[in-house]
Amino acid sequence: MNLNAISSLIIILVLCLCCTRKSSLNDFDRYGPPTMIYKIKEDSYKTLVPVMLSADKSEIIAYPSKHDLYKNNEYTYPTALIKGYYLDNRGISAQTAFLKLSYEMYLKMEDGFTVKDLFSKIKDKNPFVELYNCGSRFKFKDEVKEINQMILKNKLKDCKCLIK
Repeated sequence: MNLNAISSLIIILVLCLCCTRKSSLNDFDRYGPPTMIYKIKEDSYKTLVPVMLSADKSEIIAYPSKHDLYKNNEYTYPTALIKGYYLDNRGISAQTAFLKLSYEMYLKMEDGFTVKDLFSKIKDKNPFVELYNCGSRFKFKDEVKEINQMILKNKLKDCKCLIK
């Protein structure tokens, strides 16, 4: 990756980690991995490999290592929530696109592929119907149960809406 791509990635990651809800967050909520909740255009996207695009979506600026997609003998698929929502376990953002490759296919790829190879395999550059950042994941004790309650009580509006 070139220096511009690395710089862009760092800026995007910092912005994702520093996002806040519309209501004020205490200092603890601002740190830690973000709670990204989303709906996607097609349910099949949940098993596809995410990549991060540049702001103009003309190039891939980050893609997962094979270790990012398979941890503790499990694929890092998103967690299904109620009403068609998902909880991210991979590090998505508003600049995320999905490849035509499943996790299994990606893990079997030979090393040495290029970003250009991956770009040609993009399935959807705009896969989200809705995307919310609900602060730090550290603030939840039982995240799936608590987030499902947020969805039922129409509390996603209290999170930062990134796409709708």
